[in-house]
Amino acid sequence: MKMSVALEETEKGKAEIRDSLDKYRKELGRGTVIKRKLDEVIDRIVEDAILGCPKDTGTLASTIKAVEGASGIFGAGIKGFTVYDKSIVAGDPSVTNPKTGRPCIYAPLVHDGHATKSGGWYAGSPFLSDAIMAHEDEVERAVDEALKTIGQKTGW
Repeated sequence: MKMSVALEETEKGKAEIRDSLDKYRKELGRGTVIKRKLDEVIDRIVEDAILGCPKDTGTLASTIKAVEGASGIFGAGIKGFTVYDKSIVAGDPSVTNPKTGRPCIYAPLVHDGHATKSGGWYAGSPFLSDAIMAHEDEVERAVDEALKTIGQKTGW
């Protein structure tokens, strides 16, 4: 089900939103139970992505990790506001695959599939998508709990 919301902006409203978001960010950044729960879900997704990643040399799997990265931006008339900033990445140009001697920049090819030199097709193995989807309900519950708890503390 999709839902639309119409908002009217006022300077007072923008200031109230900024204050509430600042309280939210500070509360989440304190290492709260909510942040730890979100981190735990991210860690489980990373573990499952590593397990699901095809392994010839293990090079690609060794690069899968959670990093700080501005993945949650709120922007309604405000330049940008990071709420939770962990992203899951795979591949690293500074890591060399020992079998090919090339940088490990092939994560999209392994994940999404690609044409082979012989004219065939490698169907891909969506190790990241599969891991995220396996934990989709956990992520949703953690985010809902975070919003509810912080909302109560900030008056949202």
